[in-house]
Amino acid sequence: MAERLAGEMKAGSRDKAAFWIDLEMEKGEPKHKASVEFYALHGEDGKYLGCWSSLRACRP
Repeated sequence: MAERLAGEMKAGSRDKAAFWIDLEMEKGEPKHKASVEFYALHGEDGKYLGCWSSLRACRP
């Protein structure tokens, strides 16, 4: 999924993406919800430079 999102960002058809996943923090423990976000990065000339990602786990 990350490769597809990066491809869309490079093509200019997407600037950002955000979604939730269930993330196993410790083996055998209940999974935690995690927020995942991707943002396209562009230079001053508008050229695609890459993407920045953020992962934030939510613990009870």
